[in-house]
Parts: sequence; structure tokens; C-alpha cells
Amino acid sequence: MTKYLPLLLVPVIPLLIAASTPSVSTSSAKHEKFYNQGVEAQKQGDYQRAVKLYERALKAKPDFADALNNLGYSLRNIAKQYMEQSMQSYSKALQIEKDHQQALEYQGELYVWHGQLLKANENYKQLKRMNSPEAAELKAHLDRVVAEAKQLR
Repeated sequence: MTKYLPLLLVPVIPLLIAASTPSVSTSSAKHEKFYNQGVEAQKQGDYQRAVKLYERALKAKPDFADALNNLGYSLRNIAKQYMEQSMQSYSKALQIEKDHQQALEYQGELYVWHGQLLKANENYKQLKRMNSPEAAELKAHLDRVVAEAKQLR
């Protein structure tokens, strides 16, 4: 019997090793997998895909701070891309028609959002010279930002 003891232990050894190895939960592996894929998408500038992957990671682990942080970063970059596209569209419209009132107003509003108040003011002055009703809209945005800035003193 002692001569067969090693042969009897052979099938049991893998079970003993598995029992002593700490297990990783599948949700943990899932959240890390989706997070890592999100990081790769983010590095490639594919922020929309990154957002989806970070959301999947957060579904598996809602308190995953790194995924929440990168989700915010990716969302911010999506909006940034749209802002840049908007600015290009307004600029092209104004190249075609330099006195396009709405394009001047909307471009001015975008300048306000970007903190480029001097450029926004130039758009306002141009609209004012044209007696455009759009001037009042842009002026309201400029006045609001100036009033908020005065409160910070």
C-alpha cells in the first residue's frame, strides 16, 4: 500500500494547490479588463469607446475610482472635440459670409465659454455695428461672466 501512496496523491495535489491559491472574483477581473481596454481606447483618442468601457467597468465595480476619474476625462474630451468642431464651423461660415449674424453670436458665445472674452467682445462690437438683434444675446453672456468675475473679488 505504501508503494502506491504516491500514485494516489497525484490526482489530489492539484486540488490542494488550488485550495491554497487565493481566488480572484470574476467581477474583479471584469472591471479590470474593461478598465484596461478603456485606457487603451483613451490613449488612441477614441473617447466614445473609452466611455462605454469605463461604464462597463463601473457596472462590475461601482466604487472604482480610477474608472470614474477616466470616465470624467473621456467625457470632457468628447465635449472638447465638439467645441473645436463648432469653432471650425463658425469660422468657415464667417469666411463665406463675414456678417453672418448668428455665426458671429454663436462664435462669440463659444469664446465666452472658453474664457476668450476679448474675442467675444470683438464679435459683440461687430454685431452692434450691424444693428443686429444678436448683439443683445451675446452681450447678455458677456455681462453674466463679468458680473460673476466681480463677485470673485
